[in-house]
Formats: sequence, structure tokens, C-alpha cells
Amino acid sequence: MPVEIGIHLWSLQPLAEAMAGYARFLSNDEVARADRFVYPKHRIQFVAARGRLREIMGSLTGIKPEEVKFEYGPQGKPSLISGPQFNLSHSGGVACLAVHDEIPLGVDIEAFREVESGVSQRFFSATEYTTLMAMPIGDQVSGFFRCWTRKEAVIKALGGGLSIPLNAFDVTLEAKQPPLMTRLDQTYGEVSNWTLGHMTLGPTLMGAIAAKTFGGPIELRLDSNPDNIPFESA
Repeated sequence: MPVEIGIHLWSLQPLAEAMAGYARFLSNDEVARADRFVYPKHRIQFVAARGRLREIMGSLTGIKPEEVKFEYGPQGKPSLISGPQFNLSHSGGVACLAVHDEIPLGVDIEAFREVESGVSQRFFSATEYTTLMAMPIGDQVSGFFRCWTRKEAVIKALGGGLSIPLNAFDVTLEAKQPPLMTRLDQTYGEVSNWTLGHMTLGPTLMGAIAAKTFGGPIELRLDSNPDNIPFESA
């Protein structure tokens, strides 16, 4: 049986009424973080992301959203002392939350954008870079973000943040290939422990899930999507 991972999607441009509700859920430290944003757009996105996160986690744990207490790892990754494993990512005005009762996981979504030349050579493994450069020019943008989201999801699932070099493992990045991690430096565990999933959230927004299933398959289950954001998974 595949491991089911719950996916929640929502817009970071909420209606005023929803925004007011999200703001009431925030802790004092989250309010302080929101107030440090220079641009109103970024403040709104932060409040919408954290407020809705609290709303969802509160519904899953039976705790009022404003009473949900997060712990933070060395790299700032939030978690619950007792409760589901989860990870949050946002890009392009969309937030994506992945949840499972027990399994460590990571999620990353990215809106397509212009990327400086040399980024892939600097951060991808030699195998990934060679594969990307061999792709037709018209496929390289999607190939880049397919690779990038998978690598970011793995890094977030491992929990080591920037201390884990992106070239310490390989992932697939061609559209015809299934999402896989094909190599992992043994410093960080066994490659066979990890399963990847792919998400398409519109023509220029894609994402990835990394989950420590010890080799079992995963199924991405769309649990909430109030803003009807496009969603396909593989």
C-alpha cells in the first residue's frame, strides 16, 4: 500500500476577511516577523502562509490555531512536539503544505523565473548538470526546476538545511523519467530509504515531495484546495 501524504494548497493573496482571521492566529514572534517585512506584499504572504498553516494544523490536532506551538530546528524548520510531520513551501503566490502522521518529509514548490547562468553548474551534481545541458533548449527551464524542487525537498526532509551540499545526491530531472533520488552520499543515509513525488501546479509552477518511506511508494492526496489551484501529481 502506498504511503498517503496529505497536500494542502492555498493562495497567498487572500480576501480581506480571511486575512484578518489569519492575523489573529499568529503568535507574538510571528507578528514581529511579519512587521519586519519592508514591502506589504511580503508581509501579506507571510501572514497568509503562517495563519493558514496554523488553521490546518489546529484542525488536525484538535488545538485552536492560535494555541498551536511550534518548535524550530537549527535551520529554522518548524515542527510540533507531538503531532503530524509537516513541511511548508510557497512560491508564485501559492502555498503548499505536506502532512503525514509519522514520516519525515520535505516539500518545495517553485514558480518558473529567469535563473542566472551558472547556477545549475554550481549547485547541481555533475550527472544532473550533464543531463540538463543535453536536453533541448526548450525543455531546460522545466528541467532545471524539476531538479531544483526535488533537491530542495530532499534537503528539507533531511533537516540539515544549507549544511548539506546540493551535489551530495542525484535526482532525476527529465519529464519522461519518474521522480527518483538515484544517489546519496552515505554521510546522509541510504538512498533506498527515500521516495520522491512530483507536482504540477499550473503551466509555470511545479513542486516536489521527498519522504523517508524506507522504499515504499507514496500517493499525494489533495486534502484542501479552497482556491482551486491546478494540481497534478506523479
